[in-house]
Amino acid sequence: MLITPALIIPKPYNDKGWLCYNIQAYIGQKSVGYLNIAYMSRKRFRVLCPTVIEYMKLHRGCYSDDEDVRTHHEESYHKFRVYHVDKPEIDFIHVDKEHRSKGIGTKLYLAGAKFCKNNLGHNLHASSLQSDEAKAVWKRMESNGFVRRKNNRKYLVFAKK
Repeated sequence: MLITPALIIPKPYNDKGWLCYNIQAYIGQKSVGYLNIAYMSRKRFRVLCPTVIEYMKLHRGCYSDDEDVRTHHEESYHKFRVYHVDKPEIDFIHVDKEHRSKGIGTKLYLAGAKFCKNNLGHNLHASSLQSDEAKAVWKRMESNGFVRRKNNRKYLVFAKK
């Protein structure tokens, strides 16, 4: 099985500044699955959202510069920055039905973790929304030493310590 990372030059998520990386799994010449990784770098966030006002416009669709509105959204701005910025995360994973339960999802996750660490300098974080199948894979990876937690958020390491 061959797993290949590829950068999609995106205009994703309604042009809100995220970059999307796609990693494909192949058996022979046939694509049997893929992993999408969403990433917002600190540099990109600082350019797009240097203040609460720009954050509100881009991510909340709010165009008011009223002081009360700004004050109300400061906590949201801070939480977004802490949770998402410089923390690549799983956007979506898919493995074709006939190829499930063969370790392809695990290999995609670990390839994604390696890609993120080597190319972005950050660990790959779990999505906060997971299917039952994804939860089971993450549980197995955790029991095998590939999952760590920080601030109550799971992330992958591509090599056991």
